[in-house]
Amino acid sequence: MPIVPMFVPIASVGIVIPTVIVSILLGLVAGLAVLFIAIARTRSGGSVPADDRLMTAMGHLSGYGGYVIPIGGVLIPILLIMTAEDGGTVKAAAKQALALNVFVYIMAVGLIALWFTIVLIPLAWAITAALGLVALVMPAIGALQAANGSLCVYPFVGGMATGR
Repeated sequence: MPIVPMFVPIASVGIVIPTVIVSILLGLVAGLAVLFIAIARTRSGGSVPADDRLMTAMGHLSGYGGYVIPIGGVLIPILLIMTAEDGGTVKAAAKQALALNVFVYIMAVGLIALWFTIVLIPLAWAITAALGLVALVMPAIGALQAANGSLCVYPFVGGMATGR
């Protein structure tokens, strides 16, 4: 019976943990870079009337519903789209929240494939960190801009969602 030294698994863990940490840090740096680019490219889609500012901000924040209720990040914006007036800023904000969450869900499904490969796990960590950062910060930026009176158009999915 061959003798297997016990330090082999410990040595491989010693290599994997720093790789994972570096991948997460690179993902966070990439996410911050994407956010800075997104903030720089975020454009105003017009002004928000004073009486719609709260509901427009809620339209942006409705995407956070998925953190409370499963699939709430899609259902709550759809409810806002159905109840809001046509051409209003509330509907535009809810459409952007819906588009962002659908984009994040599609990317998450794609990331599942990366997690099953050994070689691409560091890339999966990096993309997950960057995507999570974007998904958390962009609705907050949109809500803050709506509260200040300007309709935020998300740089990646906002133009498709609002047609602007």
